[in-house]
Amino acid sequence: MYRYDAPLCFANAEHFRRRALHALDDAEPAPRRLLLNMEAVLEIDITAVDALLGLCDELDHRGVQLAMAHVKHDLRQDLRRSGGVAQRIGEQHIQPTLPTAVEAFRRSEGEVTMTKPVTSTSPRTRRTAPDGPEGVPVVTCLIDPPAVRPPDSAP
Repeated sequence: MYRYDAPLCFANAEHFRRRALHALDDAEPAPRRLLLNMEAVLEIDITAVDALLGLCDELDHRGVQLAMAHVKHDLRQDLRRSGGVAQRIGEQHIQPTLPTAVEAFRRSEGEVTMTKPVTSTSPRTRRTAPDGPEGVPVVTCLIDPPAVRPPDSAP
């Protein structure tokens, strides 16, 4: 599971995509599914849509299934109207809560066991790796988003 603790918009969309992929790069063995915790995302703009579609492309290339949890009603509507994000991910992989997303994973892949700690490369990052079916981990990465500075207001 990957959680980005900031809204997803033009100012940080590329950072979000890079960090999500970096979380997967650090996992050993490579996960088969990436669950995005969208709790901090209430809406998306066109740049965020592009970042999500780019993430889908990269995950497809790696053989990783993308799923989302904590998707609120308005965000789900945005994903449906976005030019293909909801269709690309699959409605069955977009869930309103973390427990329903985990349950959907369990139904499709089998039972998930308890988590075990994995070393972290940053004090601001926490990773746990529950062993899924056949020992495949799910990555959890909690990070602080980059600081977004307002444009210089000097005349």
